[in-house]
Amino acid sequence: MVNIGTTTLLMSEVLSNNCKIFTFEPIYSDILFKNILDNNLTDKVVIYPYGVGDEIKTLKIKPINLSDNINFGGISIINSLEDKYDSYKIDIVPVDYFNFENISLIKIDVEHMEIEVIEGCLNLIKTCKPTIIIETYQLNKFKQSGVFKKLMTLGYEMDIIPEECNDYIMKIKPDFL
Repeated sequence: MVNIGTTTLLMSEVLSNNCKIFTFEPIYSDILFKNILDNNLTDKVVIYPYGVGDEIKTLKIKPINLSDNINFGGISIINSLEDKYDSYKIDIVPVDYFNFENISLIKIDVEHMEIEVIEGCLNLIKTCKPTIIIETYQLNKFKQSGVFKKLMTLGYEMDIIPEECNDYIMKIKPDFL
């Protein structure tokens, strides 16, 4: 799951033939789509203009002002607004809703919705056992969650990615394969 395509562009370089990247972007999907077009990747990348979580719902956030001097990739949608006229609506869906098959890698960078995202793709994880790259600023909360414990019983282990402070890689232990 990416923002404007930085990871998608990188992964497209190492993608095996006849494989695809499925990317979810609820806010900047138009920018992501332009990046995919500009890099001739429409045959490799499928964009879903949704946020991902553990249930189908709609969240509302403040409208985004692109002239603000902020990290637009760091916007969190976890705190939904009350029903206001000037809010921006984001449709949330579980990844399991799409019934993907043969997925080998999941990248999660969702600004405090890590637990909900994994809960929403747990069937995919059980079936495909993909490597998971996850950014989280709530490591202790994540490690204490029920979904983390489920991942451990599936044979996952978690290691920090050395060059990144809050990025972790989760892989199935070799003796579970």
